Amino acid sequence: MAKVPAPTLYVVHESFVVAENGLMVTYRKGEIVHPDDPYLKSMSANFRPFEFPHPPRGEPPVEAATAAPGEKRGR
Repeated sequence: MAKVPAPTLYVVHESFVVAENGLMVTYRKGEIVHPDDPYLKSMSANFRPFEFPHPPRGEPPVEAATAAPGEKRGR
């Protein structure tokens, strides 16, 4: 199965508030934002690409089976 690359996430660089249809939408500094966020393009100066603090580890090792299907172990 092919892996789907993770979307590039963004982090709010400076807190700000947006008025939308009479509602106040607050973005706080450090908040993680999805790339489909409606204000990401229009207010791009307030966002930075999110950098993960640790490199990805890759896939964990898979343990090998100790007995074939139908066989019993250690008996």
